[in-house]
Amino acid sequence: WRKTLSTYAVTAYNRFRMENESGIVSIWESGTQAYWDTNRGVREVSLWQNQTQNMNMSDLLPAAMFVMNLYDDDIEVAGHNLIGVTHPKALSFYDFKLEKITARDDAEVYVISVAPKQKTSAGFVGTIAVLDGAFALLSAELRPGSAFLFPPPVQYVNVEYTQQFSNFGTDVWLPVDFKADMDVKIGINGVLVFPEFKIRQLSSLTDFKINVPVPDSLYEQKNSVVKDTTVGKVEVLPAERISIPLTDEELKAYSTIDSTMTLEKAYKPKGILARYVISNSNSSGTSVTVTGGVSSTGGNLPFSIRPGAWVNRVEGFHGHVRTTVEPVKKVVLLGLIGYSTAQKFTSYGFGLESKTKVSLRLWYSDEIVTQFKSDVRNPLFNTLNVLAGEADYFEYYSAKGWTMSARAKWPRNRRITGTLTYGAETHAPLSQKSFNSFLGQKLDVRANSPISAGQLQYAKFEVEGDIESLPFPIGPQKHWKATIEQSLGGNLVASGNYTRYEGIITWRVPTFFKRRLLSNALEIRVVGGANRGKNIPIQKLGIVDGSSFHTSFGSIKTLDSVPYRGSTWGLVAWEHTFRTVPFELIGWKWAVDRHWNLIAHGAHGKTSIKRAVTGVFSSPGIHSELGVSLSGLFTLFRVDTAWRLDQKDFRIGLAMARIF
Repeated sequence: WRKTLSTYAVTAYNRFRMENESGIVSIWESGTQAYWDTNRGVREVSLWQNQTQNMNMSDLLPAAMFVMNLYDDDIEVAGHNLIGVTHPKALSFYDFKLEKITARDDAEVYVISVAPKQKTSAGFVGTIAVLDGAFALLSAELRPGSAFLFPPPVQYVNVEYTQQFSNFGTDVWLPVDFKADMDVKIGINGVLVFPEFKIRQLSSLTDFKINVPVPDSLYEQKNSVVKDTTVGKVEVLPAERISIPLTDEELKAYSTIDSTMTLEKAYKPKGILARYVISNSNSSGTSVTVTGGVSSTGGNLPFSIRPGAWVNRVEGFHGHVRTTVEPVKKVVLLGLIGYSTAQKFTSYGFGLESKTKVSLRLWYSDEIVTQFKSDVRNPLFNTLNVLAGEADYFEYYSAKGWTMSARAKWPRNRRITGTLTYGAETHAPLSQKSFNSFLGQKLDVRANSPISAGQLQYAKFEVEGDIESLPFPIGPQKHWKATIEQSLGGNLVASGNYTRYEGIITWRVPTFFKRRLLSNALEIRVVGGANRGKNIPIQKLGIVDGSSFHTSFGSIKTLDSVPYRGSTWGLVAWEHTFRTVPFELIGWKWAVDRHWNLIAHGAHGKTSIKRAVTGVFSSPGIHSELGVSLSGLFTLFRVDTAWRLDQKDFRIGLAMARIF
């Protein structure tokens, strides 16, 4: 019968109530005239809405959109895509059991229990009532099954749904009400824990009109909810429109809760980090925000200050401050000042950047930089390794000169960005500076590898596609970048120019249990590049990343500390996370409750170079490894184990856990 349903109109009512351990915190209600079209979805005309004084919602609220239909084949619940109990494949997915037979008028009603056949499957548990003859759902009382899992800091989400259906004298069966009870607990015990969030929802749908014309004008607007032009203020509550009477507790909440009872007060967290959770929702005027630095947007001169620091075997302790100032709109002045204690060297830089459609940047600097860039190792983690007595990961040199760049997004795809850069720099080697750290420990004195010194002019073009990714081990990762760099002159390449090519792809795709919020997933990282030419500077070689005790995806975990370098380089790294599924299958609920994830991984890399270079290590062949990881230890960490395949080697390391 679903195929015969093309449109309907309905009067909708919805009420949300939030509670904490002490009682009701807030209420908001909405009443609408709703319209549904099988191709265009739902549109609603707001008739009225009401809320406790502490909500202060100015937007028009829908009502029908909040009503879940448990008769659907696929039902979205908090990011999980649960298979409905009337799905075409429900008989192979669920176990149905006849519990009892009751009567409705002259017809029998079958009360049937339902549960997924596999405890790892994303489905419902509960009971349904089916009318004999029509074989239609009369009601459903369902809750998500045991596979309804969430990552930290969500400790649990308990949801229960109740719904009834009617046919309104037709063959079409639609919901007439909806009740949802949701309890959510968020926090990390002892660190930061919020009170339990209790959300109660009541909805009703009345006066259905099946397969009637719906207003085309509503679908010509961007907003899914619009104001009823025949009424005045939508916040005025007509008592006769309330299809579900308020309880005594709700009436009291309306009369006693005022604007001072904010949600921040109602859900005040506990734990050692609770004092650092500060809400700025009621702040006004000039604000100061700390986000990797200090920024101010007050006054007529916006500026930002971002400090940074690290320790390595060449610079000793290095500290710097980067600043931006926007004297006129869309023009930003850039500045840098820093100092390296071991070299007794003051680094500096200045320039400007435009915030136009094509972003232009001009920059001059005199700095100590690394001979190669690493996407998996940053100065902070390298500092921790150096201070712990491990080998310094990087090699260093001095670079002084100008760079000019133009950056723009692709007009037909805003997720693709192209950058063209011209550089004119002077490169010089740096000698090793042995010293003791301020922790009193002798630091690594491995000689800093020499570089090709001189002047270099080059042009570089980068095109980057950021499809769906974050700069953290969180969420989806779909990113690629291609780079071409061509030397243009300078005595550094007097005997012949070079051309450098490099491509990087990081891609994460769901594999099994795709209906879950966190499905099993495979992540692949491919890096490849080559230098061509007669005179390739050492600082233009490519790398295959290695690992320290801190292991990262995209590196070879059994490659101790320093990376492989070469004029050609390539790496394929992969890992497949099985999430908590293995522990669910063997019944280790204690491991599931701790969000332990099992991960299989591997990496295969190779570099080559035509001539021996001091301080540069290339792979003897293809370096391959396989390993297993346990993620989620103490919520934030994972233990990696890796076995080398081309030679005998085994390593254990620690890394940050991937939560999402």
